[in-house]
Amino acid sequence: LTVEATAPLAVFDYEKRKNYRIFIPCKDNKIYAYNIEGKIVSGFKFSGTDHKVTKPVQYFRNNSKDYIIITDKQRTYILDRKGNERSTLKKRFTPSEKNIYTLQVASENRKARLVTTDNAGTVQYVYFDGSVESQKFSEFSEKHFFNLQDLNSDGIEEFIFIEGKELVAYNSQTKKLFDFKFSNQISHSPSFYKFSAKDIGIGVTEAETNKIYLFNNKGKVTEGFPLKGKTRFSIGVLAPGSGRFNLLVGGDDFYLYNYKLN
Repeated sequence: LTVEATAPLAVFDYEKRKNYRIFIPCKDNKIYAYNIEGKIVSGFKFSGTDHKVTKPVQYFRNNSKDYIIITDKQRTYILDRKGNERSTLKKRFTPSEKNIYTLQVASENRKARLVTTDNAGTVQYVYFDGSVESQKFSEFSEKHFFNLQDLNSDGIEEFIFIEGKELVAYNSQTKKLFDFKFSNQISHSPSFYKFSAKDIGIGVTEAETNKIYLFNNKGKVTEGFPLKGKTRFSIGVLAPGSGRFNLLVGGDDFYLYNYKLN
């Protein structure tokens, strides 16, 4: 790169034809688009952001239109493939430091929208025409983590926050569904695992105590947890046909732990 990168790269394949585009935010407040050979994509003409970008560029498709989303510390940019602004937010907010956008698909009662939080933890709903709605669940610091997940597979997402030492989940009416208090601050974003259509797990790492937790979709700690580990962890099937999940996590002294899950 000719300029130092400020955020992780993002890779998109608009038409699912393996015609990849690589987007990298850089220190000069410009977003560089490359093809898979590492050559600049001349058709992307975005002039740049007002402030440094520290989150990866995001891509969404809605109603057969492409939307490239770029977020700096003060503003969200909604672009087309060429870098032209598709819409401008009609209400500005300061995006939260640690969280990105999630697409919430259209329902019978509303249009599709993008969901994130601002630096006070207020949920912000951004529609593709630039309109913005807000919903407050509780008081949160600017260091909070936020996720939107359908935990019980009923087609309605739950709102999951981690604030300091606490994991908490709400329904869409701001009713608290569950919470859990750890003994130390949580410094990693949570992970989510789909074991079956109605079995969603939440993974949280308490790095200071070298413990990892797996919660079920009702906020209960899974039997056998916490386990030893100090990074975010992955869960998957290592041996096809085995019917068994393995959990991989980083530990002390450069060890990688491999747990078999029942």
